[in-house]
Amino acid sequence: MVGYCGLDFVRLDMEYSWRRDESLEHMIRAATIAGLTAMVRVEKGQPYLISKVLQAGAGRSWSCDITGYEEAADVVRAARFAPKGARGYNPSR
Repeated sequence: MVGYCGLDFVRLDMEYSWRRDESLEHMIRAATIAGLTAMVRVEKGQPYLISKVLQAGAGRSWSCDITGYEEAADVVRAARFAPKGARGYNPSR
């Protein structure tokens, strides 16, 4: 319903309670069908979740309360593909 109200994006908040992966994928799919960008907030200190939500199809991902360079670097590394990051992909697909 939100997708047909003229909005550009929808925020899916996974910071305080991680939903099942299938549920998140369905929410991202629904947003895509409605023409929305799905933005997913993940729990602080869990950079692998950033890669996970991007692989599920989210258009954006973020983590709140980053307090230092190392935390910020971990988040960026999780979002970028190699060689600049730690996110994997298979170029032969």
